[in-house]
Amino acid sequence: MQKKPIRKNPGDAHGNLEEIEKAEKVLSAGSKIDLKVARALEELEMPFTAFVLAEPKEFSQIRAGIMRRFGLADSMCIYITFNTGFGKLESGFARENINTENIRFVDLISKTAGSRLEKKKNVSYLDGPSDLTELILLAEKLLNEAEQKKSFIILDSVSTMLVYNDSSTIEKFLHALLEKINGFGATAILLSSDLTGHEEITSTISQFVDKMVKI
Repeated sequence: MQKKPIRKNPGDAHGNLEEIEKAEKVLSAGSKIDLKVARALEELEMPFTAFVLAEPKEFSQIRAGIMRRFGLADSMCIYITFNTGFGKLESGFARENINTENIRFVDLISKTAGSRLEKKKNVSYLDGPSDLTELILLAEKLLNEAEQKKSFIILDSVSTMLVYNDSSTIEKFLHALLEKINGFGATAILLSSDLTGHEEITSTISQFVDKMVKI
């Protein structure tokens, strides 16, 4: 997969980072996370693909910071979760004041965990974390449904996928998924927590994306 060039976006709507840095000491914890996310991804202009290694103790806050930065009103977000069931995820986003109106959730963990499946229009449940072929087909369907809207995909998370799938299977799946995403001109962020001991897959995935960052 050929990487797209990283482009500076001097007109970023989130403001001048230098000015934000001056006020960093008085920012709330959430705002500091948003600043870290902005610094890490400031060079990327949509559409792009990124592999984000998030500090485990700040994983949920970093996830929320990414949603605040890229979950724009004029875009459709496809949120693929291997990590947290839809009900808990939706409640967490509500606490973070993240609007879920334009988010389509694809939940691959709730059935396996035996969680209650909430029947809502914006969620699809797959049988389990190894149902990767069906996931590719569903992702393509949702990207088609986006029509003229910008599409933004989050995969949460690679580290959880490794609990249920071997690294070779994950590498093949992510390569195929990112090919689909690039074909639709969509943006994608692959999230992961600590991958210590999995340096080989980290290196391989980094070759599939425009940028790999640690936050």
